[in-house]
Amino acid sequence: MSQIIGIVGGLGPKAGENLHAKILANTRAVRDSDHLQILLYTNPTVPDRGDFIFGDAPENPAVKILQSLRVLWEAGAKILCVPCNTAHAPVIWNEVEAGFAAAVEAGQTDAQLLHIVRLTVQFIVRNYPSASHVGVLGTNGTLNTRVYADELAANSIQPLHPTESGQRQVQEAIYHPDWGIKAQSDPVTKEAVDALKAAALRMIADGAEAIILGCTEIPLAIRDPDIKGIPVVNSNAVLAREAIRRAAGEAKLTRQPQ
Repeated sequence: MSQIIGIVGGLGPKAGENLHAKILANTRAVRDSDHLQILLYTNPTVPDRGDFIFGDAPENPAVKILQSLRVLWEAGAKILCVPCNTAHAPVIWNEVEAGFAAAVEAGQTDAQLLHIVRLTVQFIVRNYPSASHVGVLGTNGTLNTRVYADELAANSIQPLHPTESGQRQVQEAIYHPDWGIKAQSDPVTKEAVDALKAAALRMIADGAEAIILGCTEIPLAIRDPDIKGIPVVNSNAVLAREAIRRAAGEAKLTRQPQ
C-alpha cells in the first residue's frame, strides 16, 4: 500500500500548489483511484525566508515549518516535502532537521523528510554526468547562503550565478509588487518571464551546461524543458518524482518526467 505524501504549502502558496500538480502529472495513472494520497497544508504565516536570512524578520521560519510538518505527520503523511529552496539555507534548515529528528527520536513520527536541494543536485549528477558548470536561478537568500553552490561544489560541479544586475532582475521577477510572480502568478507577467530568461541566457553564455530553477515559483514562469538547447532542471519536478518514488515505488512513476 502506498504512503501519504505531505506538502508544506505557503512558501509561497503557488509553489505548494505546483508541487501537488507535479505529483499528479508524474504519477502513472489511468483513473482517479490510481493516484496517490496527498495532503497539502498551506500555511502563509511562515515568515519570509529571505527576510529572516538578511535580518529583516526576527523569527526563524523553521518554527512555523516544523509546526506545518507536525500537522501533516499527525494527519498521516509519511513522505514530507517542503517546496522552498530558500528554506533549505542552513540557518533555517538545520533547525528544521533538528526538530524533526527529535520528533522521530521521541517516537512521534516515522515519516521521511525530503531535501529538495540535495535531490536536485543528485538528479543532475545522474542525468547530466558530463556537466561541469551549472547555473542557478534563485532568490537572493538562496544564492547568498550558497544553498546550491556548496552542494554542486561537493559534487565537483562549478556553480554559476547571474551577474549582479541580473540577480536584481531575478529577485524582482519573484518579488516585485506589480509584476513579480508572488503578485501575479496566473498568468505570470511577461516582465517576469523575460527577466528570468535573460539571466538564464547570460549564464548559458558563461558556460552553463544546465540551469537549475532553484526557486519553486520560477517554474511558474519558465515551463520549457530547455533554453537554447540547454536543459532546465525544475527542482519542484525533481521533488515530486522522488516523493512518488518513496511513497509508491519506481513503477508508479511516468516513464518521462512531466
